[in-house]
Order: sequence, then structure tokens, then C-alpha cells
Amino acid sequence: MQFEGETVIVTGGSNGIGERTAHRFASKGANVVVADVEDPGATAADLATESIGVETDVTEPDEVAALAERANEAFGSIDVLVNNAAIYAPLVPERDRSYDEIPVDEWREVIDVNTTGVFICCQEVVPYMTDQGHGSVVNVSSAVIYGGITGYPHYVTSKGALPAMTRAIATEVGDDGVRINAVAPGLVTSDASQQLDEEYFDSVADHQALPRNGTPEDVVDAVEFLASENASFITGSTLHPDGGLSFR
Repeated sequence: MQFEGETVIVTGGSNGIGERTAHRFASKGANVVVADVEDPGATAADLATESIGVETDVTEPDEVAALAERANEAFGSIDVLVNNAAIYAPLVPERDRSYDEIPVDEWREVIDVNTTGVFICCQEVVPYMTDQGHGSVVNVSSAVIYGGITGYPHYVTSKGALPAMTRAIATEVGDDGVRINAVAPGLVTSDASQQLDEEYFDSVADHQALPRNGTPEDVVDAVEFLASENASFITGSTLHPDGGLSFR
């Protein structure tokens, strides 16, 4: 799977799975546009191809529109969009906190970034793809949508909306040569999960059909596949790089 000369936007690309995704596409020849609220230029400077960083808040339509325009002006097309930007709240797990203790402002912030942010990115970026007659979008959901997780109903809800959004938009843009899919990863050893202890990782692995810890590369492999021509007849689908957690 090669992406020589293609332009790939990765939101939330400054760390974790997003950063690994940016490096993967760059290693396959793509010009990568790293979009993040924190120092995207540093990540872009480390990539193997001509790439740029654009400071972007995905909840702000004007900023996302500027991101798309910058990407298109810099490289002449937008071929792949990876909607990876997301937040957890709080960062330190509070599994004893019940749903009715979550402040509404916290709920709205998580939904705004994780769900509305993806919608805004699709609204602002996909028209470039439809105009050029091709493109691929990969939305990053989560396997927690199938079982829930105590203390995080806003995160579960925000990620649960993405497969539905993926299907809905896919029905509208297929005639224009644009595919939209999603991945729903299980728990992986990444920057975002550093605060979890080893016992928790082991307990999750015990519930999987494949009882090992997931890695960022497991997720990136799935993203790369869905973005590539190898998945040219796949759209509206959600792939589960989760070791079988979603069906166990």
C-alpha cells in the first residue's frame, strides 16, 4: 500500500495513534498535514516527506476550513482524511463516578470534540474530495461503544455516534468517488492510556478472543488499509482492530 504524492490530513496528529498514523503515511510517500491544537509543526518536521503542521481546533469551522485550504494549496489535492482528534475527560480515570455526577459542560466538551469535530472536518474537507472525484475518510471510533465503561458515558456516546455518521455520509458521497469508513480499536498501549495500570490492561486482554495487548500499529494498519486502494470497494463500514473485544 503506497501513497506516493498523495495528501493525507491527520487530525490529532501530534501524539499517540495520530502521530504514528502520520509517520506511517509519510513512510509510504504521502505528504502529511498534521492538524492539532498542540505543536503540530514539530511532528510534521520529523516526517520523512514534505509535510506541514497546522494548528487546528476541530470544533471551530473556520479553523478547519483554513486547514483544508492550506492543505490543498500546499499539495494540490486532499486524498485522505483521518479523523483521529479526540479527548477524554477526565484524563485520570474515575470509574467510581456515576453518569449523574458528570457536569453537563464536561459532557458537551467531549461530544463537541469527538463527534461534532468529526462532522465539521467532513463538512470542510470532503468537498475537496468530491470536486476532484476521489478521496477516502477514516473516522476513529472505539470498541468501548459495545460494552461501555463506567465513568465515561460521554466518551462512549461520542464514539458510538461515529459509525452511524460514517454510514450516513457514505451514502451521500459515493457517487462522487469518496469512501468513508471507521475503525473501532480496543485498548492499546499509547500515550492516552499511560495512566492505566498493568492489571487493567491484563483484565481487558482476558476478555478478548486474542488475549494480548493491542498496539498503536494494530490500529494504524487498519487505518492504512481502509485509506488505500486495497479497500476500494469498502465504504460505510467499521473495522474492529480490537482482538475480538467487541463481540466478547
